[in-house]
Amino acid sequence: MTTLKVAVIGCGIVARSRYLPALHALSDLFDVRALCDTDPAALARAHAEFPRAGANPDHTTLLNTDAQDLDAVILLTGGDHIPMLGAPEVVKSSETWPCSGSVRV
Repeated sequence: MTTLKVAVIGCGIVARSRYLPALHALSDLFDVRALCDTDPAALARAHAEFPRAGANPDHTTLLNTDAQDLDAVILLTGGDHIPMLGAPEVVKSSETWPCSGSVRV
């Protein structure tokens, strides 16, 4: 089975409570390669959970340096951070999928 190499942009409470635990539980399917958050504390907490992943507070830098090796970007930012939606343009596929409000593992 192929493992998808992913970056997570947005490491706040929703990411910590739902998505990061799901990515841990599904580590045979997802390899978290990069993390991004403008809040240093949130980024540090996520990086502690995924120590092999790169950590960057700037999504543009992350996408310009790590995108060549990514299969997907998981965008977990809130409404006022939506201008970051340029992210899909730099990865291999520009397809986007809506995320469900609940993740069950």
